[in-house]
Amino acid sequence: MSSPLRNQDALPLLQTAEALGVECLTFGVAPGVAPNGKPPVRIFLGTEEAQGRAERVFLYTVHKHRDAARVYQVYLMKELPGFDRRTWRTGFTQYRFAIPELAGGHGRAIYNDVDQIYLADPAALFDLDLKSCGYRAVAANDTSVMVMDCARMLPWWNVGAARASGKRELVDAPAAEPGLWGVLDGDWNARDFEYRRGASKLLHYTTLHLQPWRPTPGQYSYHPHPLASLWQHLEREADAMHYQPFTQAHPSAAYRRLLSAGQAPLLPAAGETVSVGENLERLPAQDRAWFLDAVFARAQAAVQLRVDVRAAITPADRAPVLRITAPAQWWREGLAQAAEHRPEVAWTLDLIERDGTRSFHYQPPRGAPRVWVLLGRHEGDNRQLLALAEALGWPFETRRLDFKRHRILPNWLQGGSLAQLDRIRSESLGPPWPDLVLACGRRSAPVARWIGRRSAGTARLVHLGRPQAPLAAFDLVVTTPQYRLPGRDNVVYNVLPLNRTMPGASARAAASWAPRLEHLPRPWIALLVGGNSSSSELSTAVASRLRDQAEALARERGGSLLIATSPRTPPPAADIVLADSAVPGVRYRWRARDPDNPYALFLDRADELIVTGDSASMLAEACASGRPVHYVALPWPARRRRLALAALRLLAGRQDRLGERGTPKQQGRIGRWRDRLLAAGVLRPPRDLSALHEALRWSGLAQPLGEPGSPLPGACDDLERTVAAVRRLLLSGRAARS
Repeated sequence: MSSPLRNQDALPLLQTAEALGVECLTFGVAPGVAPNGKPPVRIFLGTEEAQGRAERVFLYTVHKHRDAARVYQVYLMKELPGFDRRTWRTGFTQYRFAIPELAGGHGRAIYNDVDQIYLADPAALFDLDLKSCGYRAVAANDTSVMVMDCARMLPWWNVGAARASGKRELVDAPAAEPGLWGVLDGDWNARDFEYRRGASKLLHYTTLHLQPWRPTPGQYSYHPHPLASLWQHLEREADAMHYQPFTQAHPSAAYRRLLSAGQAPLLPAAGETVSVGENLERLPAQDRAWFLDAVFARAQAAVQLRVDVRAAITPADRAPVLRITAPAQWWREGLAQAAEHRPEVAWTLDLIERDGTRSFHYQPPRGAPRVWVLLGRHEGDNRQLLALAEALGWPFETRRLDFKRHRILPNWLQGGSLAQLDRIRSESLGPPWPDLVLACGRRSAPVARWIGRRSAGTARLVHLGRPQAPLAAFDLVVTTPQYRLPGRDNVVYNVLPLNRTMPGASARAAASWAPRLEHLPRPWIALLVGGNSSSSELSTAVASRLRDQAEALARERGGSLLIATSPRTPPPAADIVLADSAVPGVRYRWRARDPDNPYALFLDRADELIVTGDSASMLAEACASGRPVHYVALPWPARRRRLALAALRLLAGRQDRLGERGTPKQQGRIGRWRDRLLAAGVLRPPRDLSALHEALRWSGLAQPLGEPGSPLPGACDDLERTVAAVRRLLLSGRAARS
């Protein structure tokens, strides 16, 4: 097959990365390290402004895994001139086909999409033996990760061809040339659920409506990805290191171009109050973090910003980005991040828009914020709230609530109300009103909203779990996968609830139980048995299988079983799991108000844990132990199974249907419409514990009992992420009253 370009050998190179304004980030040899003499690793990244968070985390993974003795060059292909992007699904779809020319027509290059993270050194991909191939990819028609010989591919892929031809033509023509394409090991492009813990070298979040960083909320209604915790953990690592690809000393090329044209916002002189009011709307998104940090560093007391959104420029061939469509959210998010480093500095933000000016402000509190924790009758909910309140590190007050037996109206119709509250048996609610309200459970949601209204909007409302009310009524909703809530700006997805065992519970039981444990062979394997609920059933048949599997694991390990049942364990099932056995161990049948209940002790002392999957709280407490955890999924109750599964299928719709390579299909209009009803609190799907189990398995926090191999001790940072989100919420300012 002939090349798309004729007489290529006679043509000069038309464009280079520098000529097209492609940003190049260089990771040099680390100080004090001797260079290894190998050629620089060249990576060309397809990206766009909407993918700013993903871009930063991608670059951080290169930084994290690189060889300190080698140079790495990462070229950011973003908003390149001469391309018509109107028909592209992403804003960088065809940039990859310009790489051979952008690289100067020689040497090697890697291509990556921005929705990927490296889990190993990309130099190993760069150095692969091409074996006379022009490029290697996992499939001839999947070019999302490639390593290529630029000279060999130049006749096929170049700037002119990338601008003039369609993607299918650009992929199919070289793929049909014998010997030009070579297969790439799938571990270098693990697409969603192709990921293998400990083996995959690159993870690719291909399903757009499951991407954890939610780049285009105007196009998709996001849902939690079972592997989101991997990406989120890397972002928190980058935050902890204060990692930024661009800095005041090394700003982006886009900022430097604006500076040379006299159109860049300039850093103000130091002073009591510093102001920036010109050209802020032109600030490149990748420079926001360092610019605001530098502004706050110059202020002794206050920062004043003025942004004329009317003058902001966005590409004509792509949807407007968040700094245009949601400027208040975009700027307040950046200001909250900067205020984390200087919380004593006040700030004001004036946004000038076509329909008027909106103002926001943040005033440092004179002392710690006033925090109320709304406690109810469910101890699992209360433990979550107290764990969060204690982790925040501020003094807090509890308000215990008692509710009337029957509900009059659903939460989404109640609004802020005390109609369901038993005011005689509940603790009083009155001024001075709090700055922050922590609530959990559907019955406390109307009360929290009532407090917010009575405080004239000054109280920030944080709800854990599922409020069954409009998500927009809360400043922050912290949820987990089993509730299937759609992603919104104010929604934080965790893998697990924030449950922790009650302090001192293990010590109270130790006196009576520790002597019984001392003689048992190790490892000690705790079997923590739940039971029946609205979404699970522990039958005698399931209990028998559970016992057999637990005993098989104990025999394999040469250890002992520490078995405890719970209030929800049916007596026939408890009889089976607690029956005498040749496997050494101890057994406990749950009793009400028993001070010697060894549940917390077993959690504390066991070397390995088995937990029935009916209780998210029990799973959370087991994973918080830091020991290997196995879970056992319980089936739906027979009386509800068919109806519940049908409801979940209806609500999941297209997003749970798998495509040809096993990844979820992209979300459709019907899915977005259903999500609007879920976000409004009108729809209430049954809890889907299988979604929670999948998140545990993919994140490596737990694995199904009986699955080959041993689970690794987990390290869940859900609590730390939630604390960071709440603290940032209080730094994000308030709308000024008109």
